[in-house]
Amino acid sequence: MTQAETITEGQREIFIATLADTRNVTVAAQEAGIARRAAFALRTRDADFAADWQDAEEAASDLLEHEARQRAIKGIEEPVYYHGKKVGEVRRYSETLLLMFLKAERPEKFAEKGAGAATAKATGRAAGGVLVVPGTADPKDWTRKVRQHQKRLANGGPG
Repeated sequence: MTQAETITEGQREIFIATLADTRNVTVAAQEAGIARRAAFALRTRDADFAADWQDAEEAASDLLEHEARQRAIKGIEEPVYYHGKKVGEVRRYSETLLLMFLKAERPEKFAEKGAGAATAKATGRAAGGVLVVPGTADPKDWTRKVRQHQKRLANGGPG
């Protein structure tokens, strides 16, 4: 009988509960008193255990997302020290997390766009890019034409 076959119901429950809390297979296996290899073997053989494993990982991801949202919106208290002595606390927010959630929830409004896309939206014209035309051109003539084109655009004229 292999170790995967000797995992008790109690060990399975501990493994799944710990996995849901940590999303860490090694920690969950240690808490349950089983080998990681045995957990993976059981997941392969037992569809119910595999489904419980998937649910535990989803629950752990939900907890992580909740914590990130809390840090972005409500912040966390951090101690303030003066001369080695705690004198108070300050609430810190994560603007990075807040921006990440805004981009995910409202990509049409907050997703990063290239300068060409922003210009296209403002002017109603197609987004810019690079047009490659086969042929040869004098670099000085090319530079002059590009500057003229940029000047026309800056003055609100057609491209």
